[in-house]
Amino acid sequence: MQKTYDVIIIGAGPAGSMAAIRLAELGLSVALLEKDTFPRTKTCGDLVTREGLGLLKSVGLGGWIASYRRVDALRFSAPNGSLLDVPVASPEKEARNRILPRAVLDATLAQVAAAQGANLIEGCRVTSVEITSEAVQVHSSQQSFKGHFLLLADGSHAPITRKLGLLREQPDLMAARQYFHCPHIEPHGPLEFHFQPAILPGYTWVFPQGDGSVNLGAGTYTQRINLKEIDLAVVLEEFRRNDPVMAGRFKDAEPIGQMRAHPLRTNVTSTKTHGERFMVLGDAAGLVSPFTGEGITSGMLSGAIAAHFLDDIFRAGKFTAEMTAPYTDALRLRYQGDQQAGYRLRSALRTPALLNRFFRMLQRDSSMADLFAAIMLDEKSPQLMLHVRNLLHLLRA
Repeated sequence: MQKTYDVIIIGAGPAGSMAAIRLAELGLSVALLEKDTFPRTKTCGDLVTREGLGLLKSVGLGGWIASYRRVDALRFSAPNGSLLDVPVASPEKEARNRILPRAVLDATLAQVAAAQGANLIEGCRVTSVEITSEAVQVHSSQQSFKGHFLLLADGSHAPITRKLGLLREQPDLMAARQYFHCPHIEPHGPLEFHFQPAILPGYTWVFPQGDGSVNLGAGTYTQRINLKEIDLAVVLEEFRRNDPVMAGRFKDAEPIGQMRAHPLRTNVTSTKTHGERFMVLGDAAGLVSPFTGEGITSGMLSGAIAAHFLDDIFRAGKFTAEMTAPYTDALRLRYQGDQQAGYRLRSALRTPALLNRFFRMLQRDSSMADLFAAIMLDEKSPQLMLHVRNLLHLLRA
């Protein structure tokens, strides 16, 4: 006889695994389905923010994260090549941010979920889903699963979320990254954000991993990629070889694996995130920041939020759209305002002239530089940079 799970989760990334951990802690039976096998890599900057580190600590990973490199400073470059260094931590204080490679982060979270009692099934590519008023049926090429509730955590590509007709827009950003072994880049040097003209609106990142490897990546509008206005592979190659701000630091660099690209969904209103017997989590729910591209923390938080509401839903024994609606309300309350501000800030800083002026302001005003660094680390809202006082600072730059 087929087992009926309380919750079936499609996707064992940060969102799906965090939900599985929380639900298993509540005593609910969980099937966590992952199309790949661990460890597997993702297109990502690998930066986990302070809020994300707090979530990892809350599931018992405090000691584990302490073994990965802390972030003590950020370095920015303007389109004209001027540099700005901003400290974001001090040696005597606990790290606010760390670099946690996705290949190990995702595998570790999934294993925590399994240890809590979730049934982790790797190599399980879901082909179709049926949601009725009575139950949820999930089908893969190998087997089928039955459950009372479905969580969709199938990432920005969101194949199952798309099949169910829950997506209203295409992803608006595209990111690409490649790892290199770089003998001329300090392993514990600052995380670098470079706003060179070729990538605007967007930026290129250089994130030392702490072990001699570097995560080099860039992101911009998907529309520019589709119209062939820009090729991220060409941008990254030109940047590391010829951009003056790198000054030969990628000399003798050896690639580690291939470049990978991935779309980013940055609009929480672009997905129908709840309904009878289902919720949508993480990147599939459009929770990525449109200004920074960060999505690890928002994914994990959406999983925790979903579990919170599912506790009430299972206690009530009602799986209606009215019961799941508060989940969407919570997501929009948390992310919609910040995303709208991120769009406006991204638009305001899309030209080299404005960005050069913006960085002149930051170089003169350390408090503004600290605010911008906190925004890039998703510690503060982009809305703060759009306050009238700050805009007047920019006009005077």
